[in-house]
Amino acid sequence: METHATQSVCPVCLERIDAAYVERDGAVYLDKSCPTHGAFSTVVWDGAADLEAWQDRPLAELTPPVCDTAVARGCPYDCGLCAEHKQLTCCVLVEVTQRCNLRCPVCFASSDADAPPDPSLLDTGRYYDMLLRCGGPFNIQLSGGEPTLRDDLPEIIAQ
Repeated sequence: METHATQSVCPVCLERIDAAYVERDGAVYLDKSCPTHGAFSTVVWDGAADLEAWQDRPLAELTPPVCDTAVARGCPYDCGLCAEHKQLTCCVLVEVTQRCNLRCPVCFASSDADAPPDPSLLDTGRYYDMLLRCGGPFNIQLSGGEPTLRDDLPEIIAQ
């Protein structure tokens, strides 16, 4: 695999920075450097040959049929289905809580008492309705902090 330039964000200040996918020791790393916070490197794919095969598959650049997010600052700051998307959605991550009781040292989810309130069952239903309007149905992954902390998780799934 040859080095492939891309963009990413600094994990500290979240500024957009240049990055590169680089093969080392059979794995593919995302290497990036923030002028303020220094260099970062993380494994993004184990097995460079597998990544090359996955990247070689034909992809059509398709914008979602309905976009629900306005483009203001560009990717990745305008997260959502926007007119600058270059492919259709196949799996959507829906955050149903920011609470977590696991306190994993590598996780960025809020695990303290200051987590904002969970979205209501009505709100999660609205998320699903919006996703259907924007080209669904999609595979949905419930996430956030730890979704099993929700007492109404069966009802969220049933929606």
